[in-house]
Amino acid sequence: MPKILNKVPISVALIKTGLLNMPDSKAAPPLGCMYLAAILRERLGADCRILDTRLGNLSDSAVGDWIAQNPPDLIGLSVLTMEAPQMHSLAGHLKKRFPHIPIIAGGPHASANLESILADKNIDWAAYLEGEYTLVELAETLSQGKSTDKILGLAHRQNGKLQVNPPRPYIINLDELPFPAWDLIDREAYFKAPRLSVIYKHAEYMPVFTSRACPFRCVYCHHIFGKRFRFRSPDNVLAELGELYQKYGIREFEIYDDCFNAYIPRSKEILRRFADSDLKDAVLSFPNGLRTDMVDQETIRLWKRARVFRVAIAVETASPRIQSLIKKNLRLPKLKTVVDQAYRQGILLHGLFMLGFPGESRAELHQTIRYAEELAVHTASFFAVNPFEGTELVDLARSMGIAINTDPQSYDFFRAKFNMSQVSDEELTHLLRQANVRFYFSIKRAIMLLKIFWHNPRALLLLPKLFFDRIRTAKAEGGK
Repeated sequence: MPKILNKVPISVALIKTGLLNMPDSKAAPPLGCMYLAAILRERLGADCRILDTRLGNLSDSAVGDWIAQNPPDLIGLSVLTMEAPQMHSLAGHLKKRFPHIPIIAGGPHASANLESILADKNIDWAAYLEGEYTLVELAETLSQGKSTDKILGLAHRQNGKLQVNPPRPYIINLDELPFPAWDLIDREAYFKAPRLSVIYKHAEYMPVFTSRACPFRCVYCHHIFGKRFRFRSPDNVLAELGELYQKYGIREFEIYDDCFNAYIPRSKEILRRFADSDLKDAVLSFPNGLRTDMVDQETIRLWKRARVFRVAIAVETASPRIQSLIKKNLRLPKLKTVVDQAYRQGILLHGLFMLGFPGESRAELHQTIRYAEELAVHTASFFAVNPFEGTELVDLARSMGIAINTDPQSYDFFRAKFNMSQVSDEELTHLLRQANVRFYFSIKRAIMLLKIFWHNPRALLLLPKLFFDRIRTAKAEGGK
């Protein structure tokens, strides 16, 4: 067990792990670390710092030097599955250099892979699911010199074996959380770094969570926030947007919710208030979580009023059978109607598609590509299906007799070492590339792009690079 501190107030260094050395790598501000720092400061008066290793592709030794400048009492590592190799390397370096500083890992990878995380003896604890109050209790317990063995939502090794404490109840009233610690990050660095929305209106942006969880049960999705939809009030959301606008000069807000419109009256009220607010030159963007077949005409009109610049349309597959298999059950005809209406309002639309689901046939793969070609979206991404540990998709694939290698180095949305479909690796690779060619190389698409980007030439210049990167990197492996 790590050293008991018995120190008040406690100091905490929160590190977002990862590197920007992969095609299509992103570096959005680390909201998880920012929420953790904010609540540690509010509840405990903790001294917090945040470092994002993706900015500058920092080496382990560079991170160690940063730690050495002001050694903390506790180090927290936030990690996605694809970043796990870097996280383990960093944990080893830090533990060797600072053996008395305890280390806790958190984030999506830790929640889904507790056993492999804690097989690394350089990591003392792992927090799973929502981490705010788990980390507060851990830090408070350490500062008081007490045992950490009973903290909910925490896992550790006990006598060489994995000990997983009971889960912590989800936070029901999200308004009780402080706003993220924007002051602890280099905001301007993120304005220049690759972000989730490749095409945007303003460089000065911040991501925002207005809710947590998604009530739908798509098999490929994580369960970190559970399935009970919980949301912040419109008052709370607008207060955050106003503070970002006034204090930090933010002019574009990217909504990162899993399902922003799961409770439709609330989502409409936020759009109305934003439209009527004093944030007149700011825009909204939805690069992630909308259930498009729940959108009605009033919502589309509100998108226009609220200066919604870009909306991602998550289709995944055009095969009704696969829609049922993955439990998304999207109403494809309704989705097409919504897209047509939003397109007529001049909103930039981005389609999201996935190729290579378990047992997906050649005909179904082509069906999705044709649907993408016909859909009135301006741009599109075609992802290779990745079955992440902790999702139902892994169980589904294994139940079908498909071998799944969940080594973190196997995951890549465009060069994944997975092929669960009925076609060969070579054919799926070809289709991933052809999907981009068939989507973009059409007169209809060229006209659509010129219309939307006529007043935004910078965005138009980004598209060729994006297109050729996708063609170059698309690859599927691991088929039979």
